[in-house]
Amino acid sequence: MTDRPIIFSGSMVRALLEGRKTQTRRLLKPQPGEGHSAYLYPTANVDWQVRNKMGVVLSSERLPFTLGDRLYVRENFCVLKSTNPNKPEIETVFQASDEDFPCKWKPSIHMPRAASRITLTVEAVKVERVQDVSEGDAKAEGVEMEGTGTGRIDVHGHEIEQESYKLGFSTIWERLNAKRAPWDSNPWVVAVSFSVVKANIDSLKSEAA
Repeated sequence: MTDRPIIFSGSMVRALLEGRKTQTRRLLKPQPGEGHSAYLYPTANVDWQVRNKMGVVLSSERLPFTLGDRLYVRENFCVLKSTNPNKPEIETVFQASDEDFPCKWKPSIHMPRAASRITLTVEAVKVERVQDVSEGDAKAEGVEMEGTGTGRIDVHGHEIEQESYKLGFSTIWERLNAKRAPWDSNPWVVAVSFSVVKANIDSLKSEAA
């Protein structure tokens, strides 16, 4: 079990805070070659394997997430210093919640551990192709439903737009990964399920102690 940072966009931070997001998918590295498959293989030293069509193991790798890991969320933020000499406290504000605040926002990658306000605990991990995401899992990604525009026809001959969370997830995935791993390439991903606590990771450690 490890403590580590994880970055989310503003819309996904809001989904975490609203209780709509309990899963995330991250690109599996390295990607299995064409025609090869990835399999979970949890042991003391190996988490997943790449095998060819004959089932021969080509490589064994470690996953970036394991059960029980605690992830402190990094997001765009700003640190404000008090102008009141009697209150020298430093306040941190977050773009996802305070986007209209007059502030020079710092990118999420620079957020220190002490400033994080959300902690995730990994509860399940699996390896799959990104297009294999189920409708329920896509909803757990915290995305909005989207319509295909090619739905069924009702009794009056009118088209009914078909909506799904999976389509909404594919849109988000493409927006974030179009250059390195577009949706149509159907890359392998690590699917992580987690519980969410709206608190700094070190405050949780203090409470546990």
